[in-house]
Amino acid sequence: MIKVCEHCSNINIEQLKKAVGEDIVQVGCIDKCAAYETEAYGYVDEELVVENNTEEWIKKVSNNIRR
Repeated sequence: MIKVCEHCSNINIEQLKKAVGEDIVQVGCIDKCAAYETEAYGYVDEELVVENNTEEWIKKVSNNIRR
């Protein structure tokens, strides 16, 4: 399961859903907005993943997600 915030995660949600499938993406507050202002971040299988931008984040997640 992937959890990201549509306001603060700095991730293009539609691009993410296309890459990994809409059924494993949960969108909502993840309580990390104060920690990362410019990096892309979110939870993957309950582990926080942080990358420089949306493209790097999605690439890393796509390669490591448990389906």
